[in-house]
Amino acid sequence: MRVKKMDKETLVRVCAFAAFQAFNLFSVIYFTVKLIRGTGLVTQLLYSFASVLFVCVPDIAQRLFKFRIATPMYIFILAYAVCPLLGHSYDFYYNVLWWDKLLHITGGVVFALFGAYLPKLITKDESCNMWICIFFGVCFSVSVAVLWEFFEFAMDTFFHTDMQKDTLVSSVYSYKFNEAIGGKLSTILNIEEVVTVVNGEYVIDGYIDLGRIDSMLDLLVETLGALVYAVAYAIDKGVHTSFHMLADKKAESVDKPSEAEEEAAVSE
Repeated sequence: MRVKKMDKETLVRVCAFAAFQAFNLFSVIYFTVKLIRGTGLVTQLLYSFASVLFVCVPDIAQRLFKFRIATPMYIFILAYAVCPLLGHSYDFYYNVLWWDKLLHITGGVVFALFGAYLPKLITKDESCNMWICIFFGVCFSVSVAVLWEFFEFAMDTFFHTDMQKDTLVSSVYSYKFNEAIGGKLSTILNIEEVVTVVNGEYVIDGYIDLGRIDSMLDLLVETLGALVYAVAYAIDKGVHTSFHMLADKKAESVDKPSEAEEEAAVSE
């Protein structure tokens, strides 16, 4: 049996995929051992399994929708796919202050990339209008960001996680303080020191905003990433795209004349 030799680009893609999956499998084993020993969390192991699936998404999408991702972008997407695992299970979210926002702005770009390709995929036309591609790209990216925040809210509500990170705030504007007298807006400024004791155990030096600020900043940052991509796409005029439609081999074989037809055409 003859084995087809891989070209250099394919070899790079295979090695990149194997490297990221090796890291994911190591994480599965590592956090399984920690969980058995009682020093790990179930969510750390779940993120490891999820990361295995996330890394498979680009290849599944390419086969399903019959397109090819340019190699640099393919590797970039694989790296992005393991970042949530690094953030949660390896504590990057807590030890690297900008990690969460980096993922959101990067996600804005990644999802805008695919969104901009959607019109071409739907119409089967690589020369689709540039502004339509930009519009689809931004809308798709923002929609994914909103759905992700819905997911975080659901996880915090039903599974008591803290995906929508809390924030200590220094000012409050609320009608809640005066509901009994007609809901007059109350303003409290320059909150420098608030000591809140919860059930006699936790002492919190400040007023806590329960996820609102974090969620809105995530949406803004991801939208910014989508807009940055839109500007870059407009400047480039959509020439250097990261997604390329694969030729329909069946259609090519139908359109291509047979050897007998070619000989007949020559003889005529």
